[in-house]
Amino acid sequence: MTAYHLLRLYQIANKYFKNQDDSRDFVSEVEAVVQTHFGMETNHLATKTELFDMKDQLRKEIHEFRDELKNDIHELRSELKGDINRLEVRMEAGFKDQLKWIILLMLGFSSLIITVVKFL
Repeated sequence: MTAYHLLRLYQIANKYFKNQDDSRDFVSEVEAVVQTHFGMETNHLATKTELFDMKDQLRKEIHEFRDELKNDIHELRSELKGDINRLEVRMEAGFKDQLKWIILLMLGFSSLIITVVKFL
């Protein structure tokens, strides 16, 4: 606090306390509280060096996270490709089985139609 503020605070306190000793004590206590509070706030302020170090550390962590993410995406793509290939193989096998049944049924129906035509 500046001297002006201390003097002004002393005048106001002296007006209400009507005692110089109590006014001085009050002003000194207020000044101590302000200095203590300001001292606590300066403990939280970072220096430029600390900010640059933190910035570098964050960049490194972001880079590491990006690399991990790329690796995870690559692994997921590989797994997805494998799953798609397995599904295609299963679908192809199912299609072949269906085609066999369709051909057999066509042969059976054609034989049945020929037999019915011969008897008529």
